[in-house]
Amino acid sequence: MYKYTYIFLVILNFFYGLIPLQISSIIGTDFLIGEFSDYNLKRDIFIYTFLVSFSLLPLLKKNIIKPRFNGLGKLAQNIGFRIYYLYLIFLVILGLFLRKLGFDRLELLSILSSTFLQGMGLIMSLFYLSIIKKTKTQILIISFLFVMIDIFFMGKQYFIALITLLFFLADYHKIKVTITQIILIFLGGVLFIFLINFSRGDFSQIDLYSTLMEFRAVLSSIQFSKQNISFLELNQFRTIIEEECFSIYGYNLAFHPLLYFRSLNGGFFLNIFLYILFLFILFKFIIRYLGAFGVLIITLNFIHFLRHGIDIFLIKILVQSFMIFVFILKYNDNLVFDENSH
Repeated sequence: MYKYTYIFLVILNFFYGLIPLQISSIIGTDFLIGEFSDYNLKRDIFIYTFLVSFSLLPLLKKNIIKPRFNGLGKLAQNIGFRIYYLYLIFLVILGLFLRKLGFDRLELLSILSSTFLQGMGLIMSLFYLSIIKKTKTQILIISFLFVMIDIFFMGKQYFIALITLLFFLADYHKIKVTITQIILIFLGGVLFIFLINFSRGDFSQIDLYSTLMEFRAVLSSIQFSKQNISFLELNQFRTIIEEECFSIYGYNLAFHPLLYFRSLNGGFFLNIFLYILFLFILFKFIIRYLGAFGVLIITLNFIHFLRHGIDIFLIKILVQSFMIFVFILKYNDNLVFDENSH
């Protein structure tokens, strides 16, 4: 049972929807980006939040297996770990160099994205799966690299991935986490965001608005919803929204899942119900056959669901899950039907 991982993902989902919405209802709609009124937004957010929490329930299944890699998998895992570890070191050095040259945040994030080449997602998955067996010292070194990358590039994606990984490891190794520790972790997250804001050098802009900018921006993307978009047209749809965002605000917003559910053919209620039902079945299937490795794949890619695209999320977990299945096939072909054997 991966209860800490489940709780973290549910809370993260709250931060990307319900929490900024509630803050905007208290301090005013100007908390969101752009002046738009949406009388059904609160209703849709509540429905969405509940259904997403439901889709993640397979993480709470008891007796989830802990697979092992076959020979090919071990080789791929070792190669993937070394490649991505060197990549992290490269990013730290590159980030320090670019900050010394005075690059601004948008330029830094653009360069960071450009370094993530095609196929890196699979290598990254192997890297994270390797961390499961690493020592505390090795995990601390990796954690340091993650934090420094986000500080130098003024981002947050590696820090979120780090927190996600730590909760997963607590569940995997059955480490008890207290409520106090969970609160301290989230307070540490807020402190980290302040640290990123400080690193920008404009202290006058450090407030609630800037601290929660990531979550405000994602929620605000819902204003660009269209109608009668096909699921197969989502890449083109994203391009159109990016152009609209940039023409209005001078920068792009990340995409909230509701933007898609409201835009696809069939209407909001049918779209979200069918998609969440599919996710629930898919998660059960992945965890049934990939065990803890499947939980990690779902968990680490969840951020893509929250802010990139509901189709991108599906593609990533399907491709990565198939790769992991191939890499554990030899050891578990006679075990996956007997979950109590581990």
